[in-house]
Amino acid sequence: MKQTKILAAAIAATFLCACSSHDGGTHDHNGEDAHATTTEHGHEEDQHQGLIVFDPHRAAECGVTVDTVRKKPFARVTKVTGRIAATNKGEASVVAPASGIVQFAGTLVEGMGVGSGKVLLTINSSQVAGGDMAEMARTAYEIAKDEYERIKRLHADKIVTDGDYNAAKKAYEEASIAYRPYQTSNDGGNLAVSAPIQGFVKQCLVKEGDYVETGQQLLTIAKSDRLHLIAEVPERHAAALDDVRSANFRTAYCDETFSTDELDGRLVSVGRTMGDGTFYIPVVFSIRNAGQLIEGSYAEVFLQSKETDDAVVLPVAALVEEEGTYSVYKQLDEMHYKKQEVRLGGNDGMNVEIVAGVEEGERVVTHGAYQLKLAASSSVIPPHTHDH
Repeated sequence: MKQTKILAAAIAATFLCACSSHDGGTHDHNGEDAHATTTEHGHEEDQHQGLIVFDPHRAAECGVTVDTVRKKPFARVTKVTGRIAATNKGEASVVAPASGIVQFAGTLVEGMGVGSGKVLLTINSSQVAGGDMAEMARTAYEIAKDEYERIKRLHADKIVTDGDYNAAKKAYEEASIAYRPYQTSNDGGNLAVSAPIQGFVKQCLVKEGDYVETGQQLLTIAKSDRLHLIAEVPERHAAALDDVRSANFRTAYCDETFSTDELDGRLVSVGRTMGDGTFYIPVVFSIRNAGQLIEGSYAEVFLQSKETDDAVVLPVAALVEEEGTYSVYKQLDEMHYKKQEVRLGGNDGMNVEIVAGVEEGERVVTHGAYQLKLAASSSVIPPHTHDH
């Protein structure tokens, strides 16, 4: 019996050693996997904490710019709607110098630029009912001129009365005035009509082939060097208008935000009355046309008034918006960034005041924030695999 117990104990010990050896191999293998899992977990933890690893060379390729935050004065902003309008002084009407059929000298559309003296269209008077108006005016002029010269000689010899002389002189002058517009016409009876000023075609009131009478308005030419920015301010903001000095604005057809200061702008007037049927107060700026501005278009206007104390200010391009929440990207070191939610103050269309979330001296991505966001979201760490 005692020998049987000793033999059973020996067999059990041998079995345990074999199991221990097998478990040790498994432990070593699992130790390698545990190391890989820990490494992967470390990356996931960095992402979970909002840390983004971004190579400096790749950041430069994506246009990412980082600046150190500095406090500076920031103006109080009133955001309103507005429109671009032509100035009253910069317009000229083009009228028909004679009756006839309109023929365009080339392409003539609203908005195209024209130079002073440029021929815009011609008026053909040879195709109208009743005959060639130019030829009729020339014939009447020559007859009146010959008659006036004859009466003038007779009047010098006291052969005709003063009344006959005055009547002949009047008829000659009237015929001369009637013929004058046609004196520049060619043999085909085409009378050239030129632009009186340099600018652009604001309004074209005729079509090719239209019949026009003498003195009829054909076109309106507007100067392109100055425009009016008219901000339409709701009456609830009337108290803020006394301190308005400048404005930023942007249009629906252009991504650029313009500044009245950069466009040689000046405040022309702040309305003290509201027009009939409107509840808006007009604030008018005179600005230089930068070339992209279209007269008659609507604009989003940021009126700037008295400056506040030093504030943390960032470019609008630094913001990333997600479901109404705004964030920026802080740079922690050369390769690491962190997303930071911020609370906004005023916005002038170019810059925005940061009320909370960013402090002076911190480094923040000011341009290329969305590129950084897209690059971060596309950087997926592949899962660890280990083939046996």
